[in-house]
Amino acid sequence: MIVLLFIFLFFVVSTYAQSIVNKNTRLNVLYMLFFILALIAGSRGLEFSDTSAYTYAFQNEAPTLANYSILSKSMYYDESGFFLLAVLVKTFTSSPRVYLMTVALVTMFIMCINDKKYSIFPFVGLCVYVARFYMGRDFIQIRASLSYAILFWAIQYIYEKKMALYFLWVFIAYQFHHSAVVAIPLYFLCNWIDLKKWHIVVGLIIAFIIGGLYSDVVRMYVEDNASDLNISGDYVTGGTEAYVEGKGLLNPLIYFQCAILLLYTYYEELLAPQNKYYYVLRTGYFYSTLILIIFCTYAVLSGRTATIYATLEMAIIPSLLGITKKSDRSYAYFAIGVALTGIFYMNYLSVFK
Repeated sequence: MIVLLFIFLFFVVSTYAQSIVNKNTRLNVLYMLFFILALIAGSRGLEFSDTSAYTYAFQNEAPTLANYSILSKSMYYDESGFFLLAVLVKTFTSSPRVYLMTVALVTMFIMCINDKKYSIFPFVGLCVYVARFYMGRDFIQIRASLSYAILFWAIQYIYEKKMALYFLWVFIAYQFHHSAVVAIPLYFLCNWIDLKKWHIVVGLIIAFIIGGLYSDVVRMYVEDNASDLNISGDYVTGGTEAYVEGKGLLNPLIYFQCAILLLYTYYEELLAPQNKYYYVLRTGYFYSTLILIIFCTYAVLSGRTATIYATLEMAIIPSLLGITKKSDRSYAYFAIGVALTGIFYMNYLSVFK
């Protein structure tokens, strides 16, 4: 109950901070809040889920930079970029606490930049991130969290049609988590296909048909081609039932994302002029939702791949405030605070169960 009250107050204070008139004061408060989030994540218990594996690899496998070789790697993960980050920290200290704090600070720094850049209401964007992603990513999936932060940063180059720069950042993100390969098609989806409203509606209908009626076909294809698709065997066959088996079309997150996507699409004429990245954000979120539906028979596979661009909710959900009257904005802040508190608490319970 104390956690619930604290996070509710955090959300309400953060959303109301959006109304601070002085821009410099607003930015300083935003920086402070992201810094606090980094400190909390970096201060978690060393026995926390997955944390012991990361700290063990840091203490027992990571050399200093003087002894580092490009062939060096961890037995716990394959990503060379994340291992190199551990090496850089190890060069200065062997403290696992400093290591965790460094990862958290780097991730939150990038997410703060993303929030400022893509969200028209960054304090609301911050609250969306905390409610939807913070517990699962920055307390457990720290490699994925850093990788997805980089991919979020990179979408500006889709808008600017700078293919080389976009794929450079995708390559860098891939060095922190291999699921970043999912980002490759987004550039072409955004720049080669002029998505209309009806495309999105029809696309969702087709995805539901595939996820519902042809789920066995999807399952056979994924399991037969897992290695070629660079998918971990644990995601499709080798993990526990809870880890592998999804809820199918009963997954409530599917309908949450569909509702957000359709609302964001319906108000296109009103919202697009407010954010120059509107169409890139919408296409990325559409892509995320399609993945979530089509691969709904897998828990972690659908969740971890779809969540890459579900992160765009940091910019999408705050944008929906643009459809409200300014006179009603304070009520909207309060309502968002209540809704996000509930979402956060459900994620909190799932992490600490």
